[in-house]
Amino acid sequence: MKIRLLQYLACPACKEADFALEIKKKGANAVFHSHFIDQERGLDGLSFDEREEEEVEEGALHCNHCGQIYPILDGIP
Repeated sequence: MKIRLLQYLACPACKEADFALEIKKKGANAVFHSHFIDQERGLDGLSFDEREEEEVEEGALHCNHCGQIYPILDGIP
């Protein structure tokens, strides 16, 4: 799961968009400046200096509102 996409997720149970991210294993993919518009360049998980984007391979999303836990396996929440 790309960390920068966390802002677009909502809890299926309560419809809130307030998650705590638990990371057990992460990786990185190469990115290029031309892949993003200026507004996206400050997003969490992106490092333009190192040309990398962090991706959670294993972990969980914890809903801070209702307490549901959603596992992340093989990068898929």
